[in-house]
Order: sequence, then C-alpha cells, then structure tokens
Amino acid sequence: MNSTRVLLFLLLAALLAPIEAAVVLPEELKERDEWTRARCEAAPSEPRADPALVVIANHGDVIKNARAGKPLRIAGEEFTRGLLCHARA
Repeated sequence: MNSTRVLLFLLLAALLAPIEAAVVLPEELKERDEWTRARCEAAPSEPRADPALVVIANHGDVIKNARAGKPLRIAGEEFTRGLLCHARA
C-alpha cells in the first residue's frame, strides 16, 4: 500500500512537471495598453450649459406626467408631475 502511494506520487509529479507558466511578452503588454487606452480613456465630453435629461437605455419613449393617460403612481401614491421611463429588463 505504501509503495502504491509512492508510485502514484511519482506519476503525478512526472505528469505535472512539464507544465510551465505563461510568459507575457512586452509587445503583448503594449498591445493590451493601447487597446485599453483606446476604449476606456476617451476624452470627456463637454458638460451641457442648458438643463437636459439624457436617457441612455429606455424601452420606448420617455413620457411626461402620465402613464397610459393616467397619473403616475408609485407605491399607491399618485403624482401629477414626473417622467416615466421604462427600463429594459
């Protein structure tokens, strides 16, 4: 039984020995940095001087002061003014 364990250990050691860590080349790091810079470090847009609401993701139009011709309602409370945005699920 002891020799079986030793044999199993030697077999596993022999199988795992050739595994080496990946080597990252400087050219690959440069490519990564350029890709990241191009997509993540975009120049910030100028802030708007006039008041505005920018809706990035919405299902349908932004509706003012109503929903299906009825007052807006949140948790049973009605509101006569507001904006309805239906977020995508």
